[in-house]
Amino acid sequence: MDKSFPRPFQKTLTRTLFCSQHSLSRRVTLLFLILGILLPFLLLQLKQYKKNALPVLGQISEFTLLGEDGKSFTEKNMLGKIWVADFIFTTCAGPCPIMTQKMSELMGEFSDTPQIQCVSVSVNPDYDTPDILKKYGEKYKANFSRWHFLTGQRKDIHRLSVEGFKLGSIDNPVFHSDRFVLMDSALRIRGYYDVQDAEDFKKLKKDIHGLM
Repeated sequence: MDKSFPRPFQKTLTRTLFCSQHSLSRRVTLLFLILGILLPFLLLQLKQYKKNALPVLGQISEFTLLGEDGKSFTEKNMLGKIWVADFIFTTCAGPCPIMTQKMSELMGEFSDTPQIQCVSVSVNPDYDTPDILKKYGEKYKANFSRWHFLTGQRKDIHRLSVEGFKLGSIDNPVFHSDRFVLMDSALRIRGYYDVQDAEDFKKLKKDIHGLM
């Protein structure tokens, strides 16, 4: 401090500077407290924004099919899960083996995330019984607690494909969709993916992470 100032003025100035520094310190502390409170909220909002960034393309309604264990399987089994669905049949010599291999790869990548599950629905229920589907899944080392193979009445499968997943007609099992469908935890359709396209398959993985 410049000693040319009168002593009383020096004391006043020192006191003022001390009070200013103390006030600044309190303001900085208060700012960090506010940030500490707001940051989790902002991160939650960002996470929610990422989830909502994907369009909602449809909603799956009620259905009842049979799992590979022969037990009833409904839409309620998938509530609260993020899941990927496809339509295949076990004797397919076309895209089905590729699709099932990709589904197996997907399950491997998210092996530590039980919330991520897969559903493969047979479009040839006359042949694909629960036992056949179980053997088919075992061939691809499926974890049946997270990868479900479904069959049932042809009319129910047709309705699920066309009215539910908004995919093409499956009157003839040869002509079924070769796309994967990404579903969120509220049974809403969030995307369609051509898994034979490497970039589309990468996008599917990215979008799954976005919904988590």
